[in-house]
Amino acid sequence: MNVFIETLKNSDTRTRYHESTFQRKESFKINSQYPYDYGFIIGSNRKHDCIDCYVLTNETLIEGKPIDCEPVFMLEVYEGSEEDHKAIMKTVEYEIDNEELVENTIKSFITKIWSQNPEVTITFGRKIGKEETINFIKSNLR
Repeated sequence: MNVFIETLKNSDTRTRYHESTFQRKESFKINSQYPYDYGFIIGSNRKHDCIDCYVLTNETLIEGKPIDCEPVFMLEVYEGSEEDHKAIMKTVEYEIDNEELVENTIKSFITKIWSQNPEVTITFGRKIGKEETINFIKSNLR
């Protein structure tokens, strides 16, 4: 599955790209650094948005470029009443040592960046396994 990288690991600048033309739309500072590379699954469509994802890798990725990845799991995330689940992807060679640490790191990051908008309540649902994540992605491809 191809993931388009919008924001690089350790960056405190969130960059957004148009999900079909891949043109840069905007960049803005946030109150934390991204713990992992971040982007969206190319060709996905979930309520008028591509599926967001974090990418686990040892590679140095390039913002604004796609990379081939495979799903690991997904976190159910709700921004107020809006569903905005996050797929956790990895490059083929990457070996995960501790999924629980990855999950907790991402949850802490999301909670922190949304603390700038206290009017939006962030809640987390289930951690969805690999097979169900693959089915979710496949069912939301254009």
